[in-house]
Amino acid sequence: MAENDEEYHKSHKVIAVNGYWYNVAGFMKYHPGGPVIEKFVGADITTTFYGIHRNPDDILSGRRPVAKVKLDKDGLRNYKENRDYWLLYQRYKSLGLFVPNQTWLIMDQIKCAIIFSIALYSFYYYPSNAWCNGAMIGHFYVQGGFLNHDAGHRLLDADTDKCYMY
Repeated sequence: MAENDEEYHKSHKVIAVNGYWYNVAGFMKYHPGGPVIEKFVGADITTTFYGIHRNPDDILSGRRPVAKVKLDKDGLRNYKENRDYWLLYQRYKSLGLFVPNQTWLIMDQIKCAIIFSIALYSFYYYPSNAWCNGAMIGHFYVQGGFLNHDAGHRLLDADTDKCYMY
């Protein structure tokens, strides 16, 4: 089945991932991203699927495709982007970048503490140096933001009760 098969897509709620169509009608209302999925019904969402889910291959292994994607005469709307993101995802996965790393977390927290300490020192001993003080505290906030961002993507701990993202 192709993306431009409007007749089929009117009566079936399917999304395409990695060249296969999957029926999403049964779980969309229970899925936290249900309203987003609804917008992509009838389209290839490989890049979005792999970008959002922590273990996308495990999720797909529990689902059975309903059909294979047939390329439209113009090809998939976002075929090149999906291919590029798929290769990037596989490269990052092979490098272990999706595995929680507690050593990295501890080192980054130490780095944030050092930056904050330097900022406090600078504020106390050089209160008139507004530019440097602002840069130091800004750098501290940015590093804290990165830690929160990674926690939101469950990259700090595999236990989803500690780091949960809808």
